[in-house]
Amino acid sequence: MLNIKKIMSALVLGLMVFSFSAALATPVSAVTGFGLDEFAAGADLTDGSTAEGGLQGTIGRLLKIVLGFLGVIAVCIILVGGFKYMISGGEEKKAKDARSWIVAGIIGLAIILAAYTITFFVFEQLQKAITNT
Repeated sequence: MLNIKKIMSALVLGLMVFSFSAALATPVSAVTGFGLDEFAAGADLTDGSTAEGGLQGTIGRLLKIVLGFLGVIAVCIILVGGFKYMISGGEEKKAKDARSWIVAGIIGLAIILAAYTITFFVFEQLQKAITNT
């Protein structure tokens, strides 16, 4: 059982490190020298919004990173619960514990999705209020 805990904790830690590093990676369009900015401007692919810069854009990007990180953790909790359920061997106590992990992960995902939706709505309304005044 100790080896399973080590494997699962290493897997969760690896997924967390990967997701965090992927969230902080520089997008390709921000790298200079490839000519993508000029191509996007010539093809009229820019949206012209001011939400990318300033405090509002920074807070929005930070919230997306945090909520994405929390979503990865919730999915990992569901996976751990599923793994525990598979190895429960028919023991009711272990299966009940595994089901509680799965339910907790699903509730966590629902809360994260609601937080993302509310945040998106609030920032969209703030952007409309700022641009209309």
